[in-house]
Amino acid sequence: MKILGYLPVEELCPSKRLRSAALAQEERDSLTGAMFDDILKALPPSVVREMVVVGAGSMAQRLLRNIAFRT
Repeated sequence: MKILGYLPVEELCPSKRLRSAALAQEERDSLTGAMFDDILKALPPSVVREMVVVGAGSMAQRLLRNIAFRT
């Protein structure tokens, strides 16, 4: 599953390691669910307000549960 769109990780992600990894993934146009999950965990809950997840199956369901839990 690919995430269609991206978070502005340079501004939001406090971890330089995660930010670098996310930007490298973005350049290859394949920000995966696992990387998205890592970024989401690194963000303060107050930052995550609204997101659109495009996809189907268990990966999309897991991402939606994580987003709901974090907000």
